[in-house]
Amino acid sequence: MHIGHKSETSPQWIWATFEQIDNLDVDRVAHPNLRPSFFDPDCPLCTVNVQPQLDPKTRLYPRIPVQASRTISIPSDKVALNREAQAVLAKLGSVWQYYELVDTQWPDRSVI
Repeated sequence: MHIGHKSETSPQWIWATFEQIDNLDVDRVAHPNLRPSFFDPDCPLCTVNVQPQLDPKTRLYPRIPVQASRTISIPSDKVALNREAQAVLAKLGSVWQYYELVDTQWPDRSVI
């Protein structure tokens, strides 16, 4: 999920990217029956980050899982921020506790 907004000081947009916490990894001790949505930890030889190919006969993509892997780690400051925010959101019983901030971006003021 992406959230973008403009402000007077950042008229070229500020972006924040979030994802569900179980997209690529799951704490198997805390959640032994939960599996990541886009990564099979039981398939270490599976090729990662390969988009499924369009079937030329049906013009549809096959319904097979994609073995996704993060190529750039979530920055450590965002990991710490996520822990704090998720703890507060969990106390409130909010569904947003199951999301994490991947990173943010904004333009360099010199290009405005």
